Amino acid sequence: MHRLPAAVGFGLALLTCALPLHADDGWNPFAERDRARQRERATTPRPPEGLRPSPPPTLPPMEGVSSRPWLRDSSRSPEAMPDDDDRAGRSSSWDQPGRPAPSDVAPHRRPDEESVQRSELQPLAPTPGDAAEPIARTSAEPATDLWQGLDQASLGELIAPLSLPPKSEALATLWQRLLSSSGGSAREGHPGGRQRASFGAVRMEALYRSGLIADLRNLMQSQRPAASDALESLLVARTHIALGEREPGCSAIKGLQQAQSSFPKPARQQFLLLAALCGVGAGDTSKASIAADLLRAEGIDAPLAIAALAALASGQTAGLQLPPGNVITLIDYRFLELVGADPDVAAAEPALLTLLALGAKRAPIRILAAESALALHAIQPSDLAAAYRSPDFPAAALAHPFTEEQSPPLQRALLFKAFETERAPVKEARLARALLNEVRRTGGPYRQVAAMLAPAIAELRPSPDLAWFTESAIEICLAGNRLDALRNWVSAAGATGPAGFDDWLVLADIAATNWNGRRGAFLPAAERRAVKGELPPELMHRLVTVLDALDYQIPIPLWEAASRTQQPTGGFLPETGILSRLQNAARDRQKGTVVLLAMRALGPESGDTAHIIALGDTIRALKRAGLEAHARQLGLEALFAAWPRRRAD
Repeated sequence: MHRLPAAVGFGLALLTCALPLHADDGWNPFAERDRARQRERATTPRPPEGLRPSPPPTLPPMEGVSSRPWLRDSSRSPEAMPDDDDRAGRSSSWDQPGRPAPSDVAPHRRPDEESVQRSELQPLAPTPGDAAEPIARTSAEPATDLWQGLDQASLGELIAPLSLPPKSEALATLWQRLLSSSGGSAREGHPGGRQRASFGAVRMEALYRSGLIADLRNLMQSQRPAASDALESLLVARTHIALGEREPGCSAIKGLQQAQSSFPKPARQQFLLLAALCGVGAGDTSKASIAADLLRAEGIDAPLAIAALAALASGQTAGLQLPPGNVITLIDYRFLELVGADPDVAAAEPALLTLLALGAKRAPIRILAAESALALHAIQPSDLAAAYRSPDFPAAALAHPFTEEQSPPLQRALLFKAFETERAPVKEARLARALLNEVRRTGGPYRQVAAMLAPAIAELRPSPDLAWFTESAIEICLAGNRLDALRNWVSAAGATGPAGFDDWLVLADIAATNWNGRRGAFLPAAERRAVKGELPPELMHRLVTVLDALDYQIPIPLWEAASRTQQPTGGFLPETGILSRLQNAARDRQKGTVVLLAMRALGPESGDTAHIIALGDTIRALKRAGLEAHARQLGLEALFAAWPRRRAD
């Protein structure tokens, strides 16, 4: 078993306690959990179905479904939230009668990624007046009230068990907004510089571990650590050094020399690691051997750093064999730069993936990192587009992208660059389809790549020559929230029923906060497919769960078709009480608490893999708390990947 890396241990110490940290080498109850998360990068089989709770013969009662929503008063607006009294006192968690016990956490595996050989990275330095796009989707909803109702103690209790970064895109967007918002009683409720600075340190570490580098840089620029808070100053120094800004970072490390003895053990280990990097990185390789011996003596688990220091001390950096198996942090990467060693993108932590995605000089590395970072919701689809544009291809290759032989990452970049330069609609559609097929084949971020293509595809006009592309255009427009264009493609297809594509309008209705038409008008299309057996059983259960959570009137045949199949039991269920707390926080419209409890509810899952009980309660809570846009995005996330396609690729 690999030991917990020093950098991860330092972050864990912060995230397990939002109160001021003291010099304490005591037992860390969360260490084994973090080791387990590190091992998830290896291929781990999913727990066999036999170990999960036996499913009941039919759907258990859900809020709304138990009261047969298709018989509700039709005069009631489907957009109206139930009164608080409607559900007061109800238990909305899996501890209701008939609901299964919690199952084991399904492992979170990232898509297989190719190893890369070499990366040269330019420092990500702040630029005056930089108006770069934020690294997460934003919303028109105000962020100033997100911290309402959160104090320092509750923040620490809620944030410690979170799986970072969130696998759900809808929750990742809310998480980014929460960490980047400036208001909040979590700071104001506890006067005293030390506690305020500790809260800032937790925010910085959470942003770092989520790969939200741009937001972390913005936080550093807008908020200076309190002079008395050495821990937050250490985090600021680490961030400067990690981003390639050596002068301010190493200057801060030098200023913390006297304070290091008061650090808790993980923080002191991080300080010594940074001090070694600053000393050797200044060109004094004679200190490399001393630094390596010091790190070993302190028991610091940093095999990559120690190997790099030993190689520098011996002068034998060529062909350096690196210890395998550990997560590569941003600080590890800076040590590897000193000896010209090759980072492995497949083992990179989210923050390193983001940095490589935005600044790596070698195109294959940048593309692989950007695809992985986008899958973790740490960057925007536009950042992946920039990575795809980074390689230079000859004109002949762009003219004949389907016959050109390239490595897989460069092949995807070639298809995208050819797509951007193509003006013939049919060829443009062929290139878009080919790129999506390639991303799907390699297990990449399919929906995010589709969203990246949406602005261009929305400009295409449906025509008989593009009839074969209709369904691809529909899902691209849906992924990119181009709903008017989606309607045009559905309308151009003409026929309804089995030959039409109006069932996709069910997903468009679910996704849209402002829907132009009657809610649920296209549910008969989904009903027809369900009755004919064209919707897989698990998808039907997810569809009914999402519709009920969003207060749609579910057609009786659709409900009956789902109830004739066994309820799926896969996915993560949180510990007893989390779902009830989530509903109570939503009732009180404590948005920040709702976001954190929603992340606890889904755990390491996304909407399409979450346990349907956790999924339904999370969507319902987000909507009730005033976060309906995100509730609807989570509903779309739950259904998009599994929605049946008619095309044969």
